[in-house]
Amino acid sequence: MPDATFILEKTNFTKLDWVIVLLYPLISVGIGIYVRRLIKNMSDFVVAGQGLGVCLGIATMTGTELGLITVMYNAQKGFTGALAALHIGLASGIVTFVVGLTGFFVFRLREMGVLTIPEFYERRFDRRTRILGGIMMAFGGILNMGLFLQVGSKFIVGITGLSATSSALPIAMV
Repeated sequence: MPDATFILEKTNFTKLDWVIVLLYPLISVGIGIYVRRLIKNMSDFVVAGQGLGVCLGIATMTGTELGLITVMYNAQKGFTGALAALHIGLASGIVTFVVGLTGFFVFRLREMGVLTIPEFYERRFDRRTRILGGIMMAFGGILNMGLFLQVGSKFIVGITGLSATSSALPIAMV
């Protein structure tokens, strides 16, 4: 186990900063543990039992699309280019609102009773297309999550002043 003073050698975080950083994931995990009793089947897990209202659906889409990298990219772009990145956030907000409000193509997927996009591929095309689509989506998702974990962890290590040569990066990724 590495020495904690080595990991925290350059940090400028106060105790309150650390409480905020650690409290957020603890609250998220607590909520997940609390609501898991509501999940009875695959439909409950994947699409919330298809029972989300408009407001909660829009909030869920926003929460899915808005993460650390998005926030920090827009903050950096705003710092270097003033309103140069405003159109990105504005367009994203409008699209999220329109899809959430109208259902856009989501209502067609609900009518078909599909839970996943690969399941839609099988109904629209064939089983081979479903398998290929599933593999491509899984591969892309794994690469995406790996990249986001690494970039997000590097940001956290940098902003907190943790030692980049210690085990702080893998700990932040976990």
